[in-house]
Amino acid sequence: MIVVDSSALVAIFLDEPEKQIFEDIIAGGEDCIISAVNAHETACVLRSRFGPPAVARLWRLPADRDIETAPFDEAQMRAAAARLNLADCAAYALAVTMNAPLLFKGDDVSETDVRVRRGLD
Repeated sequence: MIVVDSSALVAIFLDEPEKQIFEDIIAGGEDCIISAVNAHETACVLRSRFGPPAVARLWRLPADRDIETAPFDEAQMRAAAARLNLADCAAYALAVTMNAPLLFKGDDVSETDVRVRRGLD
């Protein structure tokens, strides 16, 4: 199981240099899951930059790639007490409570105790 952070999805949608690496990891056969909070954050980013059609494309991605969406529950709420923004806390908490690595871009989450699955590692 791999927890997918919104930064990985945004990198895919924005055709950033890591796009192919993230797509390969997501398509690589391991089950993937995203927090509903991170799916919402991704939708907000895409809507603000590209409008509703980009959000519609986002909602097709989990079905096309078999990415499960996890609700943000009480266990995650308690695990999310990290020094991160709300969406990063949600991804961190989902990874910790599922004992799964987190697929992400950037450095914020790497400062925590979560297992990492970065595209460039």
